[in-house]
Parts: sequence; structure tokens; C-alpha cells
Amino acid sequence: MSMSRGEKLVISLLFQIAAGIYLAFYDHTLYTFGILHYYALIAYLVIDAAFFFLILLAFSQKLVHLVGFVSALGAIAMIADAFLGLPASKYSTMPIYSMEYLFGFGFPGTGSAFGTSLAFSILLIASAVTALLAAKPR
Repeated sequence: MSMSRGEKLVISLLFQIAAGIYLAFYDHTLYTFGILHYYALIAYLVIDAAFFFLILLAFSQKLVHLVGFVSALGAIAMIADAFLGLPASKYSTMPIYSMEYLFGFGFPGTGSAFGTSLAFSILLIASAVTALLAAKPR
């Protein structure tokens, strides 16, 4: 039995929400050094949660496209942030160090925590998957 695109979209949004909640509650570096990033994450979470409930209540193609657009913007922002060295944070540094922090998975010398890297990776991948699912033709 295969899942419908709508079901996959809901699951992808759930992964986004779960990863975002983890980052909001457990990534203290995010709040300390990247308050702008923290507030953007909270806004992204609120929007994702609203989309999640709207899709459950009234699935429509226009809503799916809007969800996909916002998720694509989120994924692009996360990638740009990583490649530009977290420019809007107090942690702002060279791109290699931001990549180590975001994708270091707790290895020594990276300044990262395994949970933070995992949650950020899940958030990024789920955002991209959501965008792709929304863009996929019927």
C-alpha cells in the first residue's frame, strides 16, 4: 500500500516541526549566539505548524504550493547560512567553521553537538523534501 503525496507531505512537515522543536529547546548556542536565527526558527516552526493543521483540515493544491514555497525558502536560507558562515549571528565566521558547527555531529574541534547537527540536518532535508513533494505534479 503506497502513501499519497498528501500523507508524505504531512509526514515531512512533522519531521520539520520535530527537528525545529529540538533546536529551539536544546540548542543553547543558537539562542546565545544567533538570536536572529532563533527567532527565525520560531517563526518557521509556527508557520509549519499552521500549514500542518491547515493541510489536515482542508487539503488544497494552492495550500500545497504555498507550503512548498515556504519550505523551499527555508531550505535555501539554511544552505545559504551554512555556506556564508552564519553571517547574521555572533558566531559569524568563515564558511568552513559554520559548516563544521552545523554538520560536525559532535566531533572534537568542530564546536558542534551531535543533536544539533542531526536536528539541523533533519530540518534541512525535511524542508527540501516538503518543497519537492509540493512541486511534484500529480
